[in-house]
Amino acid sequence: MEKAEKAWRIWDGDKVKAQFQWEPRDLWVGCFWRRTPNCLHLYICLLPMIPLHVTIWSPRKEVCPCPEQS
Repeated sequence: MEKAEKAWRIWDGDKVKAQFQWEPRDLWVGCFWRRTPNCLHLYICLLPMIPLHVTIWSPRKEVCPCPEQS
């Protein structure tokens, strides 16, 4: 998955990160999640192209292999 064009971080903690993203390719409304071995990515899109991306790391926070981590 490519990195978001623009992102506005609203929460950046040890275990949870939340940010709004500008994604022109995300023309949908709803909720989507993706689980990786070390984290859960939750996308909540109430306005098309502006999803809220929440990342929740597992208790043993190792490196999340996802490009969205940075």
